[in-house]
Amino acid sequence: MAKHPHHHHAQNRDCYKCPPGFGVERPCSHFHDTECGACAPDHYSSHKSSWRPCYPCSRCGAGLYVAHRCTAKRDTVCDSCHTYRGPHNEDFYERCVRPLLDGATNATRNVHSHSSQAKENHSVTSLGLSAGVPRSVIVASSVVVAALVVALAAACFATTRCRPCRRGDKRYPYIAVSTKEAVML
Repeated sequence: MAKHPHHHHAQNRDCYKCPPGFGVERPCSHFHDTECGACAPDHYSSHKSSWRPCYPCSRCGAGLYVAHRCTAKRDTVCDSCHTYRGPHNEDFYERCVRPLLDGATNATRNVHSHSSQAKENHSVTSLGLSAGVPRSVIVASSVVVAALVVALAAACFATTRCRPCRRGDKRYPYIAVSTKEAVML
């Protein structure tokens, strides 16, 4: 058992534990104590240990960015623009939110520029029709589509017309709504 939090018992000997930020360069034995060394750049050691070396820092994979850089005492912390739970670091706004806002602004600018070009090119083609289609075909097609819409609306109205509500039914005087409040019938 360890007699001191920075030591550990190995082979009937108390061994020194390297603190965070230092890795074991030479483990404890009968003849010498643990030898520690500061972690090299891009390596870390987050716990006291008498046998662990410094580990290489993790790299953020695809779709992730470095939220907190690796230090000698802590591994890299990665974050994603697709995580909705926080807390996010200070780079989250710059890396995730701002590009979305900038993209929306650019899309709005593109719509305005395309609409001004469409006004300049005002013709039958601005309706999305080719110039070679005769006007009579366009009118006939419009009439057929309008008739189908009216027929569909009439069919929907006929099948879902309102029936008078019966207020005399005492078995179910309330209707539950999504907020779990009750509404009197």
